Parts: sequence; structure tokens; C-alpha cells
Amino acid sequence: MSRYFHLPKQFVVDVDSLVKAARPGEITEIRITYDPNVPGTKTYLGVNLGNQVKRILKQYQLSAEGYDVMLICKDGYAPVRNATELLGTPEGYVVFKDRDALSGRNWTPEMERAFSPFYLVWKTDSVAASELPWPYGLVHIKLIERNRSLAGNISEGTGVMRGYHLFRRYCLSCHSINKTGGQVGPEMNWPRNITEYWTDQNIKNYIKDPGSFRYNAHMPAVKQVDDQGIDDIIRYLHYQKEHKCPE
Repeated sequence: MSRYFHLPKQFVVDVDSLVKAARPGEITEIRITYDPNVPGTKTYLGVNLGNQVKRILKQYQLSAEGYDVMLICKDGYAPVRNATELLGTPEGYVVFKDRDALSGRNWTPEMERAFSPFYLVWKTDSVAASELPWPYGLVHIKLIERNRSLAGNISEGTGVMRGYHLFRRYCLSCHSINKTGGQVGPEMNWPRNITEYWTDQNIKNYIKDPGSFRYNAHMPAVKQVDDQGIDDIIRYLHYQKEHKCPE
């Protein structure tokens, strides 16, 4: 029988309201020399993400160590990072205006549809950039009580815990589990866990090559995770099958 967990405490902030509430001098010009989404050097106007996260934490009297930050985009993509990761270096900036845009516009025509209203960029090099989220079409920032519905009482050093960390890093941006996570792909645990209707081998094969299962699959192959890591992700999914959230 499944054990049920309460949904984590969540605090949702509208990014537009957050930027409009920025103090005088907080809006700054940011020059980005490397961007995995946009070629060349770009200059934007925006606010420092770490400072905004600090403000939210202070407003709700929350601890950075105890909360994850979910960056929610208009297309359902929602990368997650621990709040402490966003407070140091490299520095992230929530930008709202491209300096190359025409007068009276915030974005160039080729960027406006996908990147507006806000885009998260980082002042860093290409090596570090690959490990950071670059969500565009950013609309909300959600603070979530860390691990409450995602990790429960998993023991450290186990395959299940390794699977949790891998799922959180590579899967949670698009897939929710216990109703926490992105909405690009399907929920993985509620009301039915994916392992209840897919075999472990099919899950593994799909993660490695979605296109071999579905024509025009939107999910990319997860090449950053080896076979052992995929097996650990599947162990984590099996664990969650017995730890579902309530309706």
C-alpha cells in the first residue's frame, strides 16, 4: 500500500511584480558573452536573481537551505535549483529587455515570441553554462519546501537517493512527481506511477532514445546519464510508487 505525503509548502511569486518592485539602482545592464540559446554577444537590462531570491526568502522568513527554487516558464518548463545555488556565483540575471530591440520594444522580433516576458541569463563561461538553467519565457518563481514530497525518507548513499538527485537535475524541469515539477511532459507518480504501466526496460530505452518510441518526440535523449544512472532513476521511480501525494 502506498504511503501518502502532504504536498510541500509552496510560495509563488509573479516575476513581473518582482521586477517592477526592484529598488532604484537594481535594474542594471548585463553583457553576456556566452549563451547556449542565443549566438554572439548580447546586452540586456535586468535584475540580479540572487538578490530577488533573498528578498522572497526574507519576506516569507524562509531558510535558503530548506527551499528549492522552481523557475516556471510559460510553456510549462520549470527547472529547479536549491536556493543556496542561486545566491552566490556565477551570478544569474532575470532580463526583460534586449538592447538590440527596436525603440519601444523589449525584444527583437526573432526572440519576442519565445523569450518574453523574462529570460534568465548567467555571467559565466561556456563550461559552467552547461550546468546552469537558462529558462526563457519565465513567468513565475516558486519556492518549494525542499525534499518533502520528492525525497521523503530516502537513505543517503543508496541507489534510490542517487536516482533522486539525477531525476531532480535532468527530469524535474519537464516532468512533475507528486505534483511538483515541470508540465512539459507527463506527471510520473500521480495518480499512477509510470512503473505501473511501463516496464523498467522500456523506461530505460525511452530515456536513451525517445525517437525510437515516438515519431516527432519532444523529449531529447538523456545523454548525460549513463546506464547505472538510468537504473538509479528507475529505482527512485519505484520508491515513489509507494510514496504518493494525496489528492
